[in-house]
Amino acid sequence: MEKNSPTDFRDSEGFDVIGARCQLDTCSELDFLPFTCEFCGKQFCLAHAEPNQHSCPELSKSQGVLAVVCEVCKHTIRWVDGEQTKEDAIASHKTDCKAPPTATAKERCPVKGCKELLGLINSTVCNRCKLKVCLAHRFEDAHQCGESRSQWLSKMSASTSTKSTGEGCLQRLGGDGSLGGTPAEQIGSTGGTSLSSAGAAAAARATSLQQSTTSSKSSSSLALLQKVTMLRKALGGTPDQQSCCLQTLHRLLTNVVGDPSNPKFRTLKKENKTIQTKIVNVPGGVALLQALGFEDTGETYELPTGKPGSFGSELLRVLS
Repeated sequence: MEKNSPTDFRDSEGFDVIGARCQLDTCSELDFLPFTCEFCGKQFCLAHAEPNQHSCPELSKSQGVLAVVCEVCKHTIRWVDGEQTKEDAIASHKTDCKAPPTATAKERCPVKGCKELLGLINSTVCNRCKLKVCLAHRFEDAHQCGESRSQWLSKMSASTSTKSTGEGCLQRLGGDGSLGGTPAEQIGSTGGTSLSSAGAAAAARATSLQQSTTSSKSSSSLALLQKVTMLRKALGGTPDQQSCCLQTLHRLLTNVVGDPSNPKFRTLKKENKTIQTKIVNVPGGVALLQALGFEDTGETYELPTGKPGSFGSELLRVLS
């Protein structure tokens, strides 16, 4: 068998071995696994495999894939060197370039003087005015609700006065529609005969007494509402404790208003775990309970018969 012509790579038997010599003129090292340059196509040893190590003449002609970051949308713009210029690539990208949406500033609680940043776990929306506020200002009288407490308190006072006046007028009518009351009152109401000075004075005193009674009731009602509102604001503890206390008091008063003749709704045992946890252990909870009319009898808190009467709905509104 005739052997191949001798080469630089031969085994002990004289057969050729795969390999090549580094094509850099100043090297010419024999390498069994030479590297092929992707630009010029020549083979080099490991030490001169990089294009800048063998001064590749084709490197300056093409730099392959180049990229730059868009200053507007922050996306990467790529182009092949030799096929497209940087300016052309940027111009082509601008047709689809869109600026990213600006970051939304964090929302703050709209209550004057509050600097709380609103998030998912520290904010709530008022059921009445739909205003988003922090937990500390979640109650209607703690933020700019659609209708302030003073407005509806005034309306309540006006409606109470009107109701009292209307009842007084009805009482002067007999069951058959005829005028009731004393003869002097009947004469005064018909306008047929003038009242005597004594009768006029008596009628004036009766009217004054009725107006005084109505005014006194309205004033006491407003005072109680203001006291309950103040005590509610003064509740201590965490926001969760305050919320649980108000919800418990609201439920207790709702039971009384719904069934005022049921004695079990008017007696609260102090040893009851719910009363202890949700009212007694909350700073200011007992004071608010007593302001609603419950009296401390030693082992229980009891609400006297007749309380809160027709005024219960307004108290429930304050607690809501």
